[in-house]
Amino acid sequence: VEQRGRDGLWAGLWQVPTVEADRALRRSSLPGRLPVRVQSMTPLAAFDHQTSHRRIRFHVYQATSRVRKGDWRRLDAVEELPLSVPQRRIVSMLAGSVAGST
Repeated sequence: VEQRGRDGLWAGLWQVPTVEADRALRRSSLPGRLPVRVQSMTPLAAFDHQTSHRRIRFHVYQATSRVRKGDWRRLDAVEELPLSVPQRRIVSMLAGSVAGST
């Protein structure tokens, strides 16, 4: 997980590794824009979130990585952090995906 900066939407809250863009990105460009290197990315879901002044489209991917820098936590421990509503939804999706694959 990573903590957002002190400015902007959801300032100071925690999130899964995230790529933000003003326009749709090609899936092939995502790994190079993530804060950690990943070996694989599988589309998991997409959803819209409405704020008071805009609609934000989230594309959720499940990925694997061998990188161990940063703040790595079990999914149930991530839920204890201050997260935005869409990030809580993403964590829940990931937890369901992991549970379904075991």
